Amino acid sequence: MVAHDGETDGSAIVYRSAAVRRAANVVFRLAHAVVVQNEYQSEKIRGRYPRAAVVMHKKGVDSAAPAAGEPEYDAAWIGRFEPWKRPDMFVALARQDSSLRLLMVCAPVDGPREAFDRFMHEAAAPDNLKFIPGLPHDRISETLQSARAFCFTSEQEGDWPMVVLEAAACGLPVICAGAQYGGLVDAYGGGVACDSVAAMAAELQALKSDPDRCARMADGAMRYIREHHDMSGQAARLLDKVLEL
Repeated sequence: MVAHDGETDGSAIVYRSAAVRRAANVVFRLAHAVVVQNEYQSEKIRGRYPRAAVVMHKKGVDSAAPAAGEPEYDAAWIGRFEPWKRPDMFVALARQDSSLRLLMVCAPVDGPREAFDRFMHEAAAPDNLKFIPGLPHDRISETLQSARAFCFTSEQEGDWPMVVLEAAACGLPVICAGAQYGGLVDAYGGGVACDSVAAMAAELQALKSDPDRCARMADGAMRYIREHHDMSGQAARLLDKVLEL
């Protein structure tokens, strides 16, 4: 089963090792089937291994009850320090509207840390932005529950990253200034699309001032998860697919 896009297009950092590349090539060639999570991964596997049996299966995520009471933060951003995730947009959001209380969890990636250290220094400047340089996964859900909404700024991902699904499962509207997938925003109303940092700020202020609108978006986000990414349902569907092979 493929976990990340980089495992199918050769961009994953582990492929810097010639031994890993050879081993991965053998695994993909000999596997009875390759389980992928999005169309991009499917396209790459089919292109490199035309004889491979490719099975599409979406991520599953556990449901989480929305936090009660007034959230500590107006919005959260969680992700790795990757250029296409555009973490700088969230820092720009903090500068755009100093009345917003923002939480950023941004983990460094493997390799030289100079750029990440510069970014940490930049993110420390706005007083209304709390910056955390990474968290263990078992703390992600409780961290998400401390926010009213989730900001997604990636230019592309292939599909929603797990953290977006976890945010939606917690009932956080997704303020989307990047790519969109699966109807979460447009079909289910689980968030809103924005074309600029200023638009993101305006939407977050609107959610603060209109609890009913925020609740409708939260309901849409959780319904999307129940219908497309519920963990128990996805596990059962995966088992069915494996048994059919």
